[in-house]
Amino acid sequence: MILTSAEFDVPEKVDFETVFRLLDADESAELYHQFSPYGESWARFGRQRRMVVHTWPEHGIATVDVYDSERVDLSVLSEIGWRERKPATRDHGR
Repeated sequence: MILTSAEFDVPEKVDFETVFRLLDADESAELYHQFSPYGESWARFGRQRRMVVHTWPEHGIATVDVYDSERVDLSVLSEIGWRERKPATRDHGR
């Protein structure tokens, strides 16, 4: 498994469905959590790909972690106004 991870400047409201569509995530299982007073985390677990998105709206940032058998191009998120804060990292799992 390869982890592709990046931190982004994001608009106020995060549309998770659009994020997952742009990153080609299938729908096998999902977990969602709303933090109080701010922030959301959403995980989607598919047959090939596992993704986790965490938001910090009070800071205007989100992180994206994608586990897949190959590196994932996170630059597609620029289509929805997300600007990468730090370069994507890539780690090889076992």
